Amino acid sequence: YQRRVHGDSEDRPTAVLIAEMLADDVTRKLRDNPPPHGVAMVVDDRGTMLGTSLPVTVGNYSDEPKNLLRIIDMEDSLVAEAGKMLLHTYGGSLHNLPSGGVRHTFSTSVGNAVVTAAPIDLASIAPGFRMHTVVIVSTDDILWDVHRGFLVSLGIGAAILAVSVTLTLFLFRVLVTGPLARVGTGLQQVSELVFTEDVTDRRLSRVTEIRAMELTLGRLSNALGAFAKYVPRQVVHVLLDSSQTRGLGMRPMPVAILFSDIEGFTQITERLPAVEVVSIVSQYLEQMTDIIHGRRGIVDKFIGDCIMAFFNAPQRVDNYGQKCVEAAIESQERLAVLRDEWLRHGQPALRARIGLHSGKVLVGNYGCDTKMDYTIIGDAVNLTARLESLNKGFGTYMLASSSLLSMVQGILVRPLGKVVARGKTEATEVFEVCGFESKMEQAEVARVAVWTNAMNMFLERNFAEAAKLFQNFEELDFGNKHAATMAQKSLEYAATPPPATWDGVMCM
Repeated sequence: YQRRVHGDSEDRPTAVLIAEMLADDVTRKLRDNPPPHGVAMVVDDRGTMLGTSLPVTVGNYSDEPKNLLRIIDMEDSLVAEAGKMLLHTYGGSLHNLPSGGVRHTFSTSVGNAVVTAAPIDLASIAPGFRMHTVVIVSTDDILWDVHRGFLVSLGIGAAILAVSVTLTLFLFRVLVTGPLARVGTGLQQVSELVFTEDVTDRRLSRVTEIRAMELTLGRLSNALGAFAKYVPRQVVHVLLDSSQTRGLGMRPMPVAILFSDIEGFTQITERLPAVEVVSIVSQYLEQMTDIIHGRRGIVDKFIGDCIMAFFNAPQRVDNYGQKCVEAAIESQERLAVLRDEWLRHGQPALRARIGLHSGKVLVGNYGCDTKMDYTIIGDAVNLTARLESLNKGFGTYMLASSSLLSMVQGILVRPLGKVVARGKTEATEVFEVCGFESKMEQAEVARVAVWTNAMNMFLERNFAEAAKLFQNFEELDFGNKHAATMAQKSLEYAATPPPATWDGVMCM
């Protein structure tokens, strides 16, 4: 049996028995443990199937050759074509396979296939009879697992990256973006002179550099906040503007000026403890300052109990004359409310006299290199101060010049004539500011009309009629001292008329 395995009926049974025994065992093993990819099979030299991992019937080796399943007859086109190419490579028989096995890559009509084949050594069992293991794998199957593994790895990596990015962004927002945004907002507020929050009142950044920025911003905000209390905010805005000079220098500008002084302040300070005086005056100054700022005015300075303010500088203000007069009227209205409150608490009821005027002055930084003020200087400033003091002689609390009143509307005024103020040589026509026309009662309007007629008669040299009207006004105004003075002067002029050059100007 060892001479010829395939030849006659005498030798054939031994080969057949061996082949069928091996085929059964191999088929069972291959189907129980199929390869992860492709098809595994055992074939003879002609490519006849002895065992396979596929669920197909390979037939019995004792059958007729035409009934046996060959590798080239497989229904799987990839396996059939790859098997055919393998047989063709070795001359139609695998008998010529190297003992160490081979690996080929074949291109079939349905794709590329990797074919691995190796002979099985049966020399000790059936010399001359050879079987071969053949594994055919589609490269697409191999690459799909690689691709699927890549996709899985990519998905896991993307998920990890997303989590990392999200965590990084969150930490960046908490540690960097958020604090920097607060610093940016703080800088914007500082540039607008808005000081609403102390940096020490909130949690600081853990990043050293940003924490230093926050602390520096806090110190800057506190410093500018304090600075803005000493210097009007509008002026600080100008100083922060790089286009404006910070040195000494003034420029001419038309402004409206307000001087306010508390009546009898010296006597008040003599009667009350200094602490109580400071408390009352501080309340008064705060209220008046709010009103002036609300009308876009600048509080230049406090001179004891006196307030000096101006409108239309450093930035131009529309209707600045109107705003100046309105601020004065509102100040007196607010003071009346405070006065009632002070009286309820047994405190002195403060009254203020106000002088109002407009004119061209020098505006800017005044002083020296080491100490300067942003202020106004000029004759108009001095005249405004004189008008404030004239209130005492007229028995009034708000006096305004004709130059200022020519710029306003809706204000009820009482003409007091032309006056040469102390220290001046030119006459100024002055008026008492009574209030907003829309708020005046008819009795007040009628009272002012009586006075206006009296002044007209006086200036027209109709002194007898003027005297009667001034007396009527004195009765209406409950003993107005200036009305009594004017009535007396009218009677004197009626008895002894003034010279023809008389123009009605009074020196006070």
